[in-house]
Amino acid sequence: MSYFGPPKKRKPRSFRYDRRLKDNVEVKTLVKETWQEEETLSVQSRISNVRRAIVLWNKEKHRNSQVEIEKFKSDLEKAMVSPFPN
Repeated sequence: MSYFGPPKKRKPRSFRYDRRLKDNVEVKTLVKETWQEEETLSVQSRISNVRRAIVLWNKEKHRNSQVEIEKFKSDLEKAMVSPFPN
């Protein structure tokens, strides 16, 4: 069956600040730089820009973590099937 109606719009997810990020130097720098990018923006716009920057930063960090996890899994699998003890 084909559906030719307008595409459904996804609702944006709620942003929830992770308190563990408050001591992260990278995040502090990111927030400060993003906040000061455009001094003419309203507080609401600045908050929105900071939220977007944190979301992008989190996605990038998560992606890097996934790559690292896969590498460790592969190394572990190789070590488990190896006939020689390390």
